[in-house]
Amino acid sequence: MKTCPRFEDFFESFWSFEKDHGLFDWKIGDAYPWDYILSSVYYDICHKIGLIQVQPAPKKTAYDRFRKVLSRMVFSITRNPVVNASGKDILFMGNSRRKRLQDGRYYDIYSDFFIDDLPFSYEYFHADTIPLTGYDTKTKSIKTLDYLYLGSFFHKLFKGRRLGPKDMHKIKSLSESFILEYGADPCLMEKVQNLMEQRLGYEWIAKRLLDTYRPKMVVETISKSVLTGVLNEECRRREIPTVELQVCEMSPIHIDYNFPDLDRKVTNAPDYILLFNSVSDRRINLPVDEDKAIVTGFPYFDDQYQRYKDMGKKDRIVVVSQWTYGKQLSDLALDISKRTDGFEVVFKLHPAESGDWQGRYPQLVDSDIRVVGDQIPLYELLGSSKALVGVYSTVLGEGIAFNMKVYLYDIDGTAWFDYLVDMGYAKVIGDAGELVADLDKDAGSRSGRRYYRENAKKNIIDAISGIIAKEGPADA
Repeated sequence: MKTCPRFEDFFESFWSFEKDHGLFDWKIGDAYPWDYILSSVYYDICHKIGLIQVQPAPKKTAYDRFRKVLSRMVFSITRNPVVNASGKDILFMGNSRRKRLQDGRYYDIYSDFFIDDLPFSYEYFHADTIPLTGYDTKTKSIKTLDYLYLGSFFHKLFKGRRLGPKDMHKIKSLSESFILEYGADPCLMEKVQNLMEQRLGYEWIAKRLLDTYRPKMVVETISKSVLTGVLNEECRRREIPTVELQVCEMSPIHIDYNFPDLDRKVTNAPDYILLFNSVSDRRINLPVDEDKAIVTGFPYFDDQYQRYKDMGKKDRIVVVSQWTYGKQLSDLALDISKRTDGFEVVFKLHPAESGDWQGRYPQLVDSDIRVVGDQIPLYELLGSSKALVGVYSTVLGEGIAFNMKVYLYDIDGTAWFDYLVDMGYAKVIGDAGELVADLDKDAGSRSGRRYYRENAKKNIIDAISGIIAKEGPADA
């Protein structure tokens, strides 16, 4: 398979390749490397065969590098996770992507709307380093892992783990098989070597955290990182339950969440996942036991919905961008604008695009399209607009919950969100003409508000309390 014109074809091909080559049975020492690198390999090949675009990493100047090193040194002292630390019931591994909301503060939207109402003590960590100075964060007590990152560097430096000859041969053989099947080199040797080095350092970090805080639970709002994976493994050895809060829309072709026919535990997965809504009708085999995928809702959405639910719908169409399909979506927005009278067309940028959108989408600069980033709250836009167009953005689900008319743009197939069509929440369009022709039709009677479970804050607190009561270590 040298080209893959549709995502669903590639997902099925990739899954067959994994099974045919026994990638989930592959071990190096006590580690299953494929559990950690499959996502990186998958999207690397997707990019190299032309299925997706890749957002280029911003160029780092010498000043940027100096600032990062300085921040780490400062935070190693001011936000040290082990100095004056005491036992906590829950450790939160937080998401560094924060949103500035109506009160001017920056929120971790996945945890800040319930964390202070928990009947448990907690410590909150930024799992990856960001400059926190100058930000008024909702979470006042934030620890960083900079001190432990520095310690882990020296730990792996003196106790380095080298790949053996059999491992090297296995990796070279697999690389050749990938190239033969897809015509693309996923740089497997580099990925595996980096993983094994990171694992060694992160094992040290995980043990230090758990020894220091002796938690009853670990909650994660940053998924699929090597650190959280290693932490999940160490917690499982100590019988400490781990919980992931859903942070993205899940679909049958989401490589991180659908594991068809896998007959073993995914080692880096959490024990529980708390979901916005049910995935039972999506043909998704999550990497947790069925009774440990708990539908709780999304507290941030509940809060914003109450603010914007009664705004009244304007004749506005929102095209939500994603850097993987930004060019196609921007062209679609232009075509919609030319075909509609009386409708405003808004192109909603992905957060990673806001800084340089004029360079990425020069065709929009002098057009009638209104290009917006974060200057308008997303939910204000959804609450006041009639229609929403996208490919596989989480925003599509949020638009459904605001009772918008939602359209899936068929670029490489619609398998990401086919279930939305099956459930009657969305329609598929192939071009602007199909959308315009449907705009005036009756949207149907199904209430989108039921798309997310309501009373999310209470549901999450109840779920966490129930898990700790059932599985939390008695001597924590």
